[in-house]
Amino acid sequence: MSAFTLGSGLLRCRKPLRIAYNKRFSALFTFSVAEILRIFPEGADFLPSATMSRQKKFRAFDGVFTPSILTILGVIMYMRMGWVVGNAGLWGSIIIVVIAHVISFSTGLSISSIATDKKVGAGGVYYVLSRSLGLPIGGAIGLTLFVGTALSIALYLVGFAESFNAFLGLNTDINGMRSTGSLFLFLLMVLAFISTSVAIKTQFFILAAIVASLVVIFMGGSPAEAAIPETLVSETVPMETVFAIFFPAVTGFTAGIAMSGDLADPKRDIPVGTIAAIVVGFVVYIALAIFLYSNVDLEILRSDYNILRKISIWAPAVIAGIWGATLSSAIGGILGAPRILQAMSLDRITPRIFAKGSGAANEPRNGLILTILIAEGGILIGELDLIARIVSMFYLAAYGFINIAFFLESWASSDFKPSFRVSKWIGLVGFMATFAVMFKLDMLAMVAALVVIGGVFLWLQRKQVSLGTGDVWQSVWSTVVKSGLKRMEVTEDHKRNWKPNIMLFSGSSEQRPHLIEFGKTLAGQVGMVTNFDLVENRQSKVLFPKHKQKVNDDLLQKYGVFGRRIEVSNVYKGIETIATTFGFSGLEPNTVLMGWAKNTQDPIWFAQMTERLIDLDYNVLYLDYDKRWGFRKREQIDMWWRGISNNAELMLHLARFIGASNEWRNARVRVLLVNDFNVDRRMIEKRIQALLDEFRVEAEIKVINNALDRTPFYDLMKTMSAEADLIFIGIPNIQTGTEATFVKQTNELVGLIGTTLLVKASSTFETTELGLKDLEQKQIFEPGKNQALDDLQMPKESQLAEVVQALDSGLEKAMDQLSARALAVVQQHYQQWVVDQESAFKAILDSAAEHQALSVPMLVGHLEDLLGRSAAFRHQELDSLSQLLAEALEQYLTSCEQVLEALPHRVVLENGAGRAKKVRLKRPVLKWARRRNQMVLQEVLLDFGQLNARLMLATRQLARKLHQQLEPKSNRPLAVLLEEATTQLEEGFEQLRQQVEGMVEKPLIRLRNEDRALCNALSRQEQPANLSKWLKQEKQKWGRKAAKAAAQDIQAFSASWKNNQQLFHRNFEVNQQLTHTSLLLRSGKTDALNALSEVYVGGLTTQMESLGRACHTLKTQLENGATEALTMAPFQRDEEDLDNTESVLWHFMEQTGRITSPLPVEVELMDQATRRDFRALQTKGQPPLKLSLLEIADYLVDTQFSQTLENELIRLRQQLNPLSGQIFNIGSLLHYGVDAAEDAESYEALSSILDKSEEQLAELEQEVSDVFTAFQAELEEQFEATESALTIDHIIAQAEALSQYVRKESRRRGIVAWRRKLEESVMMQWERLRDYAAQKQEDVAQAAVERREQALRSDRDRLRVFAKAVGPVQSVREGYPYYYRQLFSGKHLNLRTRSESRDAELLQVQEALEDRKQGPGGGILITGEALSGKSYFLEYATRQIFGGSYLKVIPPQGGATSPRALQKAFEQATGKRGVLSALLAESPDSTVFLLEDIELWWQRGADQGQAFGQLLEAVQTFGKRHVFLLSCNLNTLKVLRAQSPVDEAMIATVILRPLSLQHLRAAVWARHKTGGVPLYIGGQSEELVRMKAWDQLFGRLHRQSDGNIGIALRLWLAHLRTNGQGRNRLETKIHRPDFPVLDDAKWYFILLQLYLHRALTHRRFTRLFASEGADWAAGRIKELQRSQLLVPHEREVLELKPEVRYYLGQLFTEKGML
Repeated sequence: MSAFTLGSGLLRCRKPLRIAYNKRFSALFTFSVAEILRIFPEGADFLPSATMSRQKKFRAFDGVFTPSILTILGVIMYMRMGWVVGNAGLWGSIIIVVIAHVISFSTGLSISSIATDKKVGAGGVYYVLSRSLGLPIGGAIGLTLFVGTALSIALYLVGFAESFNAFLGLNTDINGMRSTGSLFLFLLMVLAFISTSVAIKTQFFILAAIVASLVVIFMGGSPAEAAIPETLVSETVPMETVFAIFFPAVTGFTAGIAMSGDLADPKRDIPVGTIAAIVVGFVVYIALAIFLYSNVDLEILRSDYNILRKISIWAPAVIAGIWGATLSSAIGGILGAPRILQAMSLDRITPRIFAKGSGAANEPRNGLILTILIAEGGILIGELDLIARIVSMFYLAAYGFINIAFFLESWASSDFKPSFRVSKWIGLVGFMATFAVMFKLDMLAMVAALVVIGGVFLWLQRKQVSLGTGDVWQSVWSTVVKSGLKRMEVTEDHKRNWKPNIMLFSGSSEQRPHLIEFGKTLAGQVGMVTNFDLVENRQSKVLFPKHKQKVNDDLLQKYGVFGRRIEVSNVYKGIETIATTFGFSGLEPNTVLMGWAKNTQDPIWFAQMTERLIDLDYNVLYLDYDKRWGFRKREQIDMWWRGISNNAELMLHLARFIGASNEWRNARVRVLLVNDFNVDRRMIEKRIQALLDEFRVEAEIKVINNALDRTPFYDLMKTMSAEADLIFIGIPNIQTGTEATFVKQTNELVGLIGTTLLVKASSTFETTELGLKDLEQKQIFEPGKNQALDDLQMPKESQLAEVVQALDSGLEKAMDQLSARALAVVQQHYQQWVVDQESAFKAILDSAAEHQALSVPMLVGHLEDLLGRSAAFRHQELDSLSQLLAEALEQYLTSCEQVLEALPHRVVLENGAGRAKKVRLKRPVLKWARRRNQMVLQEVLLDFGQLNARLMLATRQLARKLHQQLEPKSNRPLAVLLEEATTQLEEGFEQLRQQVEGMVEKPLIRLRNEDRALCNALSRQEQPANLSKWLKQEKQKWGRKAAKAAAQDIQAFSASWKNNQQLFHRNFEVNQQLTHTSLLLRSGKTDALNALSEVYVGGLTTQMESLGRACHTLKTQLENGATEALTMAPFQRDEEDLDNTESVLWHFMEQTGRITSPLPVEVELMDQATRRDFRALQTKGQPPLKLSLLEIADYLVDTQFSQTLENELIRLRQQLNPLSGQIFNIGSLLHYGVDAAEDAESYEALSSILDKSEEQLAELEQEVSDVFTAFQAELEEQFEATESALTIDHIIAQAEALSQYVRKESRRRGIVAWRRKLEESVMMQWERLRDYAAQKQEDVAQAAVERREQALRSDRDRLRVFAKAVGPVQSVREGYPYYYRQLFSGKHLNLRTRSESRDAELLQVQEALEDRKQGPGGGILITGEALSGKSYFLEYATRQIFGGSYLKVIPPQGGATSPRALQKAFEQATGKRGVLSALLAESPDSTVFLLEDIELWWQRGADQGQAFGQLLEAVQTFGKRHVFLLSCNLNTLKVLRAQSPVDEAMIATVILRPLSLQHLRAAVWARHKTGGVPLYIGGQSEELVRMKAWDQLFGRLHRQSDGNIGIALRLWLAHLRTNGQGRNRLETKIHRPDFPVLDDAKWYFILLQLYLHRALTHRRFTRLFASEGADWAAGRIKELQRSQLLVPHEREVLELKPEVRYYLGQLFTEKGML
């Protein structure tokens, strides 16, 4: 809809109409054409045509900037800026100005962006908000704006009155202000009634007056007079009040936004003019604050509101500025406020009376009257400060909603396309800042304002006012829903937060309203229900006709249920189809609810549909609604559980949702479970209670023991749930062919009980394991039959005999209860534990006997089975057993107390004279018997705990022995091995069974004998004197202190027992994990030795056999005289085969990482000291030993075997290389002998050569075999040592030595230690200061010496010095552990852990893999600078994406260009033979190939037929079928791109960027802590170094390394030192040395080739510099070797050290040599 501005020209109509145009305030009364037509019913004849086209168009300055700046620089600046500075001070006033302008600037950007999206209509800001947020919100804010604008008139006029009265000497009290303000309000009203054109024409004069006033103010200085009223000096004003008074100064910038129709270029002029006005205002206020603070005393500023006039050099100019600004602003309010009201009335928000205009210009006279009344109310307040605070709150609210309107438009509206684009977050920041300021200013006022706005909004909402053009909210809700759905799709909801999304098939909402109601009850407030009314029509051709689907009846509306009516040919098939297709991503339905098909004609179809819904993984709910009773009183819900299923969790969720409804909120929930096994009922109750607690459901638990009666399940349901209002029961598994029987049996059941919900849970819910199974049950302890019990001795005295008998019986009964309640239950479960362990071992033996093999996978599966059984016992059993134990101990002590309380107070005994005497018994006994019971029970429990511990340790030791027996390292026949293992198994588990039997028997016998001892001691006291004496002795025997300790042990025993058993089970589990690791390591070691045997023994043997056959052939030819046929092909030594050992070593190292990766990163175990003295310490709460098992295993394997393997390989190579050379010499000699014999035609010498060669070959063959046998023996011995170290006992015993991996909790340090550290720190700082000064002097002198020496050194010496500077010093190489140095020299940490530093690159790889599926395929190239982490990232990305399954293609050490070498590398990786294309074609689809440093296959000047070209061709050809991940140096890639089509073979190139400071710090610190070498930093141990020092250190490291992780690690290593006291320290002055300047330019070219090719053999180096000659090349090679720039190699390989490559890359990039 087009819009134009009133007064934009003379509007021509039937009656001449003149509408005055106010340039300054036109923003406040802009109208659309439709609105003008409503005001003027004559029609559209008056609309401008030619006149409008000829109207004057304004620019940013006069159309936007000028009206805005006139309001900004107004009354607050003149009348209150000095007061603001005086109260807030300089910094306070600057902060106030900045905060205010943050709001105004963000709001200005927001409103400018909105104004350039569409023309702004009548009402200005109101129009923007109402068209964006809708009329209800727009109307609420419009009223706020109207009132705020009306009150701003009072603000300006009161400010004018203060200046006017003071200047003319009139009364300046509040009444004077009211009089002057009211007078001028009346005059301005008359002016507005008469004409506004006069005011409009004055805006430039007013702007000039304001500029002139600012000039005379800044040219002024301190006031001549400084009269400070005493009443004002002592007042303090809060900053919030100061801000509230100042804030109106930054309003008014919206004055030009409605000028879009009158601007020459509104898309440019509106943002430029608005932002310019805000910026100019900001500069003026900041400058004025600084000027006033610098020139005027703060007390004067606080007390004198007219200070600006007094400090100016010419006061009349300031007066003109004040009066012009205030009066023009007031006129703007008088003209603008009525038009806001008129615009709202046109939208039917306010009464229509205010929409009516008067006169030719349609002046809103009615609105003007209301505006004047509100303004007069403000003037009568008479306080400028109070009015300013009120106006501030109104404008802040309006600005907040302007910002949120912009944010919502930018975020959600598809129609929002402004030419002035601003980030949507600016609007959000402005919104939050606005309301934060409102809250800080006056929380109550803010709440009141929001309540008023909210009330108006609700009122307008109820009036249902709306726009035909719509608003942004539909887009907002659409965007919110879309964002929510996307988030729900990618975020998997936890089962605890599960919400039902129900598909309800009610048949017909009229016929079955209970289903609608029940579905909504299940969904509650958080779920959703979609009801489908299926109408069966066998003739239906279209399954889902759209025109019949939507249902919107009253019942569905009542319950808020979505409805669809669908015509289907078959109800059950229709349900299946809907369940398969309905829903969309992020909001898929998860539950199907329908009535139970009691009277179905097709039970088989119904059962099959049920199976189909279960297969689709829905929660299936069938409600059998009992029409007789319905839901009755809704007071009882019964949930029936049986066996192992996941229905229990779903039932608990449903019960919780049902209980949340108003109808069911008082319902009692019962969980009923039928126990058909011999499991103790209380154990089941404990497990169910734990589940109820987890799901926060209160329910009564009833376990029905049915092991003996075996009453049918359905009969129990009929009996127990006869009065239930709702019954939950699981849907059983439906066997094929039994569908009709299933329906029939279920009908019979539900027909006899009340309303029933049949439940089948989806896989979302986990299986509930309640431990329902038959346990091993054996008579444990029968007191009457046990021979180990002491006999009860009865006294002769009858009364005493009765007491003894009662005491003995009572204590025996208490002990029996303790046994039955807890100890027997614990024993029963551990009996089952032993049976389960035995069955697991029998299973592996039976499997081996059946398959006649005992393979590694079989053993691995067995170990995982043991591990799972132990973890299940630890998680499921121990907690419940512990609770039973605690309850039983408490009950036992109570029972003993009751027995003692039953003793008679006195007992009658005869003395020696035959006279009867009464002796007190009960009271003396009670004084010590309680303590005696506690101390006896303590000893019994300690025995019980110790026997438990012995059982677990014996189980672990037996498992260890059996696994050692079964390890595949013996050459014994399988039958013998299995027989021995079976014998050991039977004997071992028989001993374990005996231990289980004694686990309870021995403690109970001790307890019973202690009770008997008490009774027998009492029996012997038949004399009164003896009894009294004995009672006193017993009181002294059972001391209070010991009894108190015993009571504490008893109270802590159950929890301690559980914790200790958990530690023992973890010990058992870790033992299985380590056995699993050792087993796989042994297999990997065997594979590595076999591969090495094939490489060395096999390769050399093949060569010797070839030479042997050649000798035999030549001798046969000589013997037969066939001399013409003599031939001997030149024998070549295959150097590339000898390099394959590197790939074997790498594969073993990589396999080692995968083998150890499943080990826990941290595990808690019992330390050796606690195990050694377990009986005494088991209840003392000893802290567990925390071990980083994964890192310990890596450390042990690396240091004890991998390092040995690497060293032994070097030695093996050194021993076999000469033998290989001898073989080569034999072949050369044979070739020479044949050639010489043919030339001389004499064959005697050849015959001698053949004989000698055969002898040498036989000797060499034996020598090769001996060398490799010794190599194998050494490795086997070292592996045995490693295997011994990888046991839990060894690791725990060596925990102190492995302290860097052990974290044991300790108590806080004492104050003495803290003081000592403080003193040391002070002394260290002083010493550092002295050392720093001395070091500075030494550094200056040393630098001068080095400059002189540098000039005298040769190029080679300069390179050697540089190479030493970038590497670790000699003391570090010798003094620091090998493992620590490896961590900082390229060893990768655990690749399982997610690395946030490479998330972006990993995402690029994942996206490239997706593109690979869609496109033609190709490789993914990872590139970066030297040491940027390419190798690490390749393996990390592969493990994260593919789980670590890949094949690594390893080039020869010195690189290669021959296609044969490339083929061999792929053969080694795949384990197959053949040409490259065949190898790739035969590899399984989606095989992942890793190719590091592809530049090793390239050589400058080589043609495309060589290895590099074939590699690119293979990647391009097979890139769709397989995944190729390649890496290359970034600078080399630039050269490769210029010489080969490398980009054509790649689908993506991922560049590894430098790490951030945070990520680099984390990476370096992780390696340091893993290495476990404590360092001293600046003389302090690393624990005492402050965080600031660490920040500085890592900041320097990051700057020096440019974020390159590899160079950062090597800089760390290069700055490590070791002092004389053995302390390891790190130099804090980390610096990167410069590459030396070389005199010989050829050095640069040589180093460039080494850099680009990464590594070169001597032969390739010579070929590369063929033009220089072989002698030149040999000389350069020697100089390179002496320069120490190269990595030491046994073979003839030239490879730059990694850190040198980095520096060369920087150098060549700077010099432009690449």
